[in-house]
Parts: sequence; C-alpha cells; structure tokens
Amino acid sequence: MITDGLQILVIGMGVVFIMLALLVGSVSLTAWTIKAFGLEGKPPSGETPSTGQPGTGAVAAAISAAIAKFRGERKGS
Repeated sequence: MITDGLQILVIGMGVVFIMLALLVGSVSLTAWTIKAFGLEGKPPSGETPSTGQPGTGAVAAAISAAIAKFRGERKGS
C-alpha cells in the first residue's frame, strides 16, 4: 500500500514538473520571439508612446461623466 502511494506521488510530481517545464519553456520562447522581431518597444495603437497609457484628458472626462451620472441617479431615487 505504501508503494502504491509512493508511485502515485512520483507520477503526480512528475506531471507537475513537466507542466511547469513546458510553461517556462513557452514563456521563454515567447520572450525570445518578441525580442528577435523587435516588438518590445512599440506601444499598442491608441496609446501615447511616452507613458504607454491612453491620454489622461479622455480618462478624466470619462471619470467625471460617470461620477455625474452616478450622483444624478442617486438624487432621483
């Protein structure tokens, strides 16, 4: 019975080790691919190159509009 438990332990830990090795390998391959093709310095479209985030004016306007709408709904109830 102990040998069966040890066998399950070894198989389970082996599966976990293989899955983690595949995960590390795939992340490393992805990082290498990004560096090889020079994609790491380009920001996604719609973002400012200096900060990598959308313009702060648009974000502030959206937040202000959401607050005004929330306060208007609270006064109405």
